[in-house]
Amino acid sequence: MSDETRGGKYQIKAILDLSKLSEDAKKSPETQKLEELFGDRYIKVAAVAGGDILDFVEIDPRKHKDQSSIPVELAFNYETEKFKGVNIVVAPNLPAREFLGASSEKRRISPRQFKGMVADIRKAKIAVAAGLGKIWLAFCQTYTIRGRVVCRKFVRFDSIEQMPVFCDEPVPGAKVEAFDVDCWWYWWKKDFIKSAITDMNGYFEIKFRWCCLPWYPNLKQKWIPDLELLEEIRKVFTEAEPPLPPPPKESLRSPVSFLEYTRQFDISGLGSKPEPADLPHMMQAETVLGEGASLSKYTLPMVPCSRLPCWPFRKRDCRPDVILKVTQECKGALEVIYEETRADTRWNIGTDLYVTLLADCDKACSIPVCDELPPEDCIQFTKIGCLVDIPEICTESTSPIFGYYNGSTSVPCTSTNRVDRPFGGELEIEGFGFVAAENSDFDYYKVQYAPYGTTSYTDIETLPIERYYWFSPPATTPPYTVRATFEAVTFDSTEHNLIKTVEMWRKDWEAANPGQALYPTPTNRDMLVRWNTHNVPDDVYTLRVLGYRKNNGGLDGPYPVVSCVEPSQEETMLLRLDNRQDGHPPSSTSHPCGSGTVHTCSSEPDCDFVRVVKNEGLKGSMEIDGCDMVKLKDTDTLTIYYDVGDEDGHLSHYCLSAHYAESQVFNIVNHCYSATDKGSAPVSVPAGTYYPGPRYTQALTQGATRPHWYGGRFKVQLQGSDFISCAYLFRLRVWKRTTNGCWLIYGNRCEFSFCIEKV
Repeated sequence: MSDETRGGKYQIKAILDLSKLSEDAKKSPETQKLEELFGDRYIKVAAVAGGDILDFVEIDPRKHKDQSSIPVELAFNYETEKFKGVNIVVAPNLPAREFLGASSEKRRISPRQFKGMVADIRKAKIAVAAGLGKIWLAFCQTYTIRGRVVCRKFVRFDSIEQMPVFCDEPVPGAKVEAFDVDCWWYWWKKDFIKSAITDMNGYFEIKFRWCCLPWYPNLKQKWIPDLELLEEIRKVFTEAEPPLPPPPKESLRSPVSFLEYTRQFDISGLGSKPEPADLPHMMQAETVLGEGASLSKYTLPMVPCSRLPCWPFRKRDCRPDVILKVTQECKGALEVIYEETRADTRWNIGTDLYVTLLADCDKACSIPVCDELPPEDCIQFTKIGCLVDIPEICTESTSPIFGYYNGSTSVPCTSTNRVDRPFGGELEIEGFGFVAAENSDFDYYKVQYAPYGTTSYTDIETLPIERYYWFSPPATTPPYTVRATFEAVTFDSTEHNLIKTVEMWRKDWEAANPGQALYPTPTNRDMLVRWNTHNVPDDVYTLRVLGYRKNNGGLDGPYPVVSCVEPSQEETMLLRLDNRQDGHPPSSTSHPCGSGTVHTCSSEPDCDFVRVVKNEGLKGSMEIDGCDMVKLKDTDTLTIYYDVGDEDGHLSHYCLSAHYAESQVFNIVNHCYSATDKGSAPVSVPAGTYYPGPRYTQALTQGATRPHWYGGRFKVQLQGSDFISCAYLFRLRVWKRTTNGCWLIYGNRCEFSFCIEKV
């Protein structure tokens, strides 16, 4: 509240005398730290009643020539019938909770001193004692938390030292928040202290003031129960074996309830006991027990504070107990990339603390300093999606898995991994080179594809690529990043499907935003192109990159971009596409699909329940239709015939499961769920004609020839004892091996249900 505009029903006029405090400051240089600790306006004068601050003014002593006569006016509203006077409190300029707990100069003003709602006490100055400043300095200190937020990445395993080698990538533009932890029995809470933003190298500094004041935690604040903490308390009391009656449940609802419960005990006859000398590291608990007039006192053994560091065992919290949380705006979303819990609390930190915080690399955006700087005149295809490294694709044209991903960088065409996955869907293709270089040889580029063995190249019209640039220097308030959308552009109506390089986009943005600068390296740095392959025919394709340079109003190029590995050769990559195509038979009563069903009308892949037979081959055998009611003995059998397949021979795996009651399930073929397996192994129908798998790698051992497994018709048999009286839904799920570089993208399923009555 300003000194100029004061409003309220009650008014107080006073004179503040800081002369003794100022004289002391001249004699004792350490008291000059008051300004550093509490700011320029380091004195606060407040009217306080009922534990609440009614009004206050902040004073900068330097702005008053005569510090023995500083005028102060306070004004506030109060219900007249409840007004019992106020205290004028002079203390450091602290937040309300700390201000009320600080050592202070006080002046009581009774209701009688108010004349016409105005109390004029200017004749009797409020003089601040000479030593009070030293007391404030003794109880308040400046704390500094410095550190770095990094994404720690595995580099290699050192065979000589027999240990892994890691590299730390800085996480810039992240908000690091510090919290102070308090706990009271098995409740705990955290209070925000201060925050800072990491720089381009991931470093941050949080500097704050902390005061050791004679208050106890405010039990009206929101406290969180911690069951782990409760268990530790129970262990301590169990080991000590005190005669403790268990407190009633209603007293454990909150700290307030528990405090009310303890007030029934009379402790007036108990003397005080000195705290142990090593209080910061040890604690002592006193428990008062009472029954009527009978009192007893029991002292628990000393235990390390690191085990049970909770008030009221420690009577004063004189140093911060810190946990940290880090958030970052990464790829357009605010992510929590690091967060500590109560168990991670750094109890009683020193005035200087240094930490290294390891961010969640799956959520954080870091600068790729662990990689070498990208070259400026070449390109190297490196990755498809989130899993496939380009060297894991077979490039031997004579191999049956030519163009397939096989999960091995050393021997991709003959690896025993036998993943053998074609590609499809939307492919995010990455490359290391000029596209992300700060001084690139090219300003634009395009990616093209052609059927293997031909030169009939077609431009890829990229789907939008999202990158995020950090401000340089990092912004201290949101937004912390600039969103950059890279799309296919046309230059001068002649060149189409061009993509700007990372550096070209940055230069254009800075030209449009004078006075602002972006850090050269954005997130998603190495993304080359996002290729929608859905309408591209199945085949093996060659990809290449063409570069372009801007000239005076025009464009030079295209220039074939050479390989960073073999500079004398054009950089290319190979891959085999197999997307889902039309061609499934129309929906029928025996094989329904499409709208109103769970089955997709596709042969890539496909599945079907052919028939279900009770007691097949025995007298009384019967075929079961959907929705039937079937009586079943424990000695009966149930045989399920089903089809699974992929017309291109790229079947990956399938699984069959039974669902019943509420969320109950068991597996029949393959491990669909974490559940019991029942039923026989699947067999081919007719016998020996097809390979039942149920996985591609199993089918290869059964006789399938790489890279094809077409599936077929199979059957399994279950026993009547496998079931209870209930309605059952049988679910068959099947997957094709086509991947987008992260996961399998084509699947299908079919379901069949009927009721079983056990007899």
